[in-house]
Formats: sequence, C-alpha cells, structure tokens
Amino acid sequence: MRVYPTGIKELDKLLKGGLPGDRGYMITGKAESGHRLLAMRIMKESLLRGEYCLYVTYGQSYKTIMDDLRVLDLDPLKLMKNGFLRISDYFSLDFYEREELDAQLSTIESEGVIFILPEYIEDEEKRRAYIKLHQDSIKRIGKAGIVIVDSLNERLERTPAEIVLRQWKNFREKLTKQSSLMALHLYTPMVHQDLAKFAEMFHYFEDGTIECDIDSEGKRYLRVRFRMPIATDDFWHPFAIRNGKIIVQAMAKTETEISYLEKAIELARKCKGEDRRIHPKVGVLIIKDGKIICEAFRNEFGYGEHAEYVALERKCFNVDLEGATLITTLEPCTSRKHPKMSCSQRIIERKIKKVVIGMLDPFWSVHGRGELILFHNGVSVEHFPSSLSKVIWKMNKGFIGSQEELRIEQHSTEQK
Repeated sequence: MRVYPTGIKELDKLLKGGLPGDRGYMITGKAESGHRLLAMRIMKESLLRGEYCLYVTYGQSYKTIMDDLRVLDLDPLKLMKNGFLRISDYFSLDFYEREELDAQLSTIESEGVIFILPEYIEDEEKRRAYIKLHQDSIKRIGKAGIVIVDSLNERLERTPAEIVLRQWKNFREKLTKQSSLMALHLYTPMVHQDLAKFAEMFHYFEDGTIECDIDSEGKRYLRVRFRMPIATDDFWHPFAIRNGKIIVQAMAKTETEISYLEKAIELARKCKGEDRRIHPKVGVLIIKDGKIICEAFRNEFGYGEHAEYVALERKCFNVDLEGATLITTLEPCTSRKHPKMSCSQRIIERKIKKVVIGMLDPFWSVHGRGELILFHNGVSVEHFPSSLSKVIWKMNKGFIGSQEELRIEQHSTEQK
C-alpha cells in the first residue's frame, strides 16, 4: 500500500509518513476551518513531486481556489500553462446567466478551466469539445497524482442522490484506471435528507477522512480517521496557517479520559445473553461537567434494549443532557422498527455534544452511517484509541463473525 506524504511535517509524523491507501480521503470542514487550504497544501506537495493534479471545483469557488493556491505561494496560471494543473468546474444554468456562462467558457484557453458535467451546454459541437478536453485532462494526470474534488453539496440540493452517486462512481472509475492515484474529496457539512446515500458514497470510495473544525475563538483543529475495521488513534490536533505554511501540533488524551473509555468496556462485559442469536456487547457512559452521570449496558433491564436506550430513556429520562459526552463501545444504530427510535436520533434529540465510539458497526451496510448522521447534525464524533478498540473487537468476535456471514448470505441472495 502506497503512502502519500502531505508535505506537512508534523502531520506526516503523526501519520507515520503520510496518507496510506490507494483510493482517497474525504476532507470535511465548516467555512473558515481551513479544510480547503489543507487540501491545497497536500496538492502542492504532489506538484512538488512532479505529479499531475486535477482539481474539480463547483461554481464560483473556482476563484477561491485560485486565491488559495496563491496563499500557498503557487502560481496557478503558470502551473496550468505548463500542464501540471487542470481545474474542472461543475456548473448549471441555475447559477449562471447566459452572459456569465459564455464568459466562463471563454477562459478555457487562457486558464485551463474545463467542465466535467457539460450537460447544460446546448450546442452539441461545443459539448463534445468540452467532454474531450475533460477526458484529455484525466489522461494527463499521469501514473501518479492527487485528484481534489470539491463539494457536491449544491448539486445534491437539486439532484436526486442516486443520480449524483451514479455520476460520481462513473467519474471515479475513470480516474482509478490510472495507477497510484490518490483522490481528495472536499466536503462541507450540510443537512441533507438522504444521509444514507452520503454514507454509501463516502464509505465506498474513501480510505479515510480528514476532519477540520474551528472553535468560537477561531482556533483550528484537525484529525484523521481511517476506514478500517478497528479505529485508529484520531485525536483532535490544533493547527494554524502562517505565511502559507500549515503547522500541526500533537495533542494527547489525559489519563482521566482514558479511564472513562476503559469503564465503558467494563460495562460492556456485563451484557447478558438474549436468545439464540449472537448480539453485541455494548457499554455506555455519559459524562457532563467532568462527572459520570450515567452507566449502562445492553439488555440491562430487558432483552433487546440497546445500551444507549437504557442510558437515555431508562436512567436519564428527566435529566438535562445538553452539552454532555456519551461514550459507547459500539457505533449507535441508525434505524429501528416502528415505533422504536434509533439511538442516533435519541442522541441528537437529547442535544448530546460529543459521542466517543469504540468500534464501528461491523455490518457493511450500516458501517459508518451512525457517526455520519451524528456529524451532520452537529454532534462531534471521536473514536477510542486503537489499543482499546482491539479489546472491544475481541470481546465481540462472535458478533462480528455473524455479521460477516449475514453479509455474504445477503450478497448471494442479491446475485440470484
């Protein structure tokens, strides 16, 4: 597996050399969180290695990207002229008047701008020409490179997720035909009705996620999470942008916080058998104002009751949990049969501020969806360090195996 250096000394050190994988990473962040500049810095490192880049942006953000490259002491026009950079711009007539569209198209020769989705160009000859330009740009990426794809948010707001997902898959399939190609997908959090499709899209394509955040005082933080069966250490690290350089600092967890995670694991060990099926062992801890206000585990009071339900509804029904931290050894569920409510939704409604997850759900169609739904609804999500995740993994070995068997059985049924 190849490792792609980011060019950010402290971050590469934390990542033991760079970003591992062969598919790509989603870079998320709110406005002003620095996630766009972070992506540009990683792309700059690719350019310094002499690798081709294709940056795909959306609408007017094209100008912002040009400015960001200049902040990082890069000359985008010179890079385009020398064939090292191509910028593709998603657009539709919903956002551009006819005159503005013509002005955008006229920049093709001078600035190397090409359009990845030219379905709104009425002139068929022009449309074919721009499609060819886009295809040529993909070929020019070379045997190694970084592809940075800007947020599909606005497109998803007016296009069914199924269509966007299909277009995205087709685009990525073309790119992955190139060897050693790393893709960075920029994404800005937004509320969208089809979160399941988001989860499917991101989990299918990315090796991991780089999250950027900014607090009320303007301080920036980032963390890297890998899409692996066992979560890795993914603590938030402060970073700053100074004179075109991104500086990342290491941040360690305190022993007190680790003790909370260990306590949740001990609670999970208390889970009782329910029926002939194998169920997960799950422990939950709720912390507020530095104090433990609730301890719970699955089926503590009755068969089939999730640990989060026991904590939130059985033990803390009349307790104000706004701003609290919920620690759980297993990713919260995203759906329950009516009239039951999913644990993720209960967490959101109780205004929990942060959720710390020990292990993602092992079933492939659910894996990662719980944390994504929480993230989209303003809940901060963190993971146990890998040393403790391994303990949870071993504790639930039987359950994980049963979910894998179920996945294989379901796949076989779909193929018939």
